[in-house]
Amino acid sequence: KKGMENILRLCPDMNISVAENTIDLEEFIKFGKQKLKKNLSKTIVLKNKFHFIYISRIEKEKEPFFALEIIYKLLKSGIDVEFSIIGDGSLYKELVERISVLELNERVNLYGAITETSKIIDIAKEADFLLHPGIIGLTTLVGLSMGIPIITLNSERQMPEFQILEDNYNAIFIDLNSIDNTVKKIKQYLEPEKLKEMKNNSISSIL
Repeated sequence: KKGMENILRLCPDMNISVAENTIDLEEFIKFGKQKLKKNLSKTIVLKNKFHFIYISRIEKEKEPFFALEIIYKLLKSGIDVEFSIIGDGSLYKELVERISVLELNERVNLYGAITETSKIIDIAKEADFLLHPGIIGLTTLVGLSMGIPIITLNSERQMPEFQILEDNYNAIFIDLNSIDNTVKKIKQYLEPEKLKEMKNNSISSIL
């Protein structure tokens, strides 16, 4: 709903009809509300390990290989991370090969294509960020509904759902031209209080 309001607000003079999305967010939002309630009552603690998740097709415009580079660089900088990938696509085989080349087999969990909401929630429930460097669509709403901030490209090529995202609020906007600057920016948000705030902002964006 808020995404629709943002689109209409940004383009008041255009004749736009907004169609409902094809994803039922009810179960995702239910989980997100429970997570928000826990976050508000939970004492902030220092995390030793950070969980990233990718939920999308394995295609060039989604930049899955750049996502792997981010995970690789974070690990090399001393950050303990785990990366879960839900999705399939034409570049899946190449992705598996790249994971092996970067020696990330022990850090990356490949789940293939999953459509069952309960299974997605079960995999994503511990995620700190939805890492999606390329063009993002409905996955935006899925991530925010579960209280997961989005890491993605700030571009005019983005899908309409992108309009609900705000840098430093419920998202981290990155630059595909510099992996080092991207990793440096992400690391700024791994501080416990900031991460908790972004998670709360994410689910609040949908409610």
